[in-house]
Amino acid sequence: MTITLIILSVVFSVIAHVMAIVSGYAKMICDLSEEGKLNKKPFEYWHKTASSKNKHQYTGKLKSWLMKNLLVMFTDGWHKYQFVLTVCLILSGFFVGFISGKITPYYSFQLLSVYLVRTATFHFFYTSKKYRL
Repeated sequence: MTITLIILSVVFSVIAHVMAIVSGYAKMICDLSEEGKLNKKPFEYWHKTASSKNKHQYTGKLKSWLMKNLLVMFTDGWHKYQFVLTVCLILSGFFVGFISGKITPYYSFQLLSVYLVRTATFHFFYTSKKYRL
């Protein structure tokens, strides 16, 4: 039983850190998109200031309301990666919380570790020339 819990703890810790890496990447996409410095094509989809018209191209009351509110993540890259960022943060917090079971020093260390991995990933990709204009 103890071996199983240790293995489960390691697996959940790895999953939490992978989610933090994906979250850092998504944060980089969101920030570069907001600044207009993202080098992805098409420009109108990936840049937040140019993509607002994507929300307004749908006709019909229900479809228009859905694309402006609940399904806005499908209208442009910024909203899609903001959704990915939020989901990854929630999942990594869930996995870290599931590992410890309650608030302990280990829980605090794991949260700090996940945060540092996310921040380092964001900084690495954000300063990289590969994604900038």
